[in-house]
Amino acid sequence: MLDGTNVIDWIFRAEQFFDYYHTLDIECLTVATIHIDKEVVPWFETMQWTNPFCSWQTLTELLS
Repeated sequence: MLDGTNVIDWIFRAEQFFDYYHTLDIECLTVATIHIDKEVVPWFETMQWTNPFCSWQTLTELLS
């Protein structure tokens, strides 16, 4: 879960998951956002309302 700590580790683990399960790029963002928790949820909701993420790459660039 992404709770605001160890963001780089979370991204790495997510990318390992995507590679292992051959997740399509278009699905990566949706799958990853299911695993957002705690203080990150309000931030993500606000971002989705004001400037929605269009890809996993966009999200990871902003987080890292």
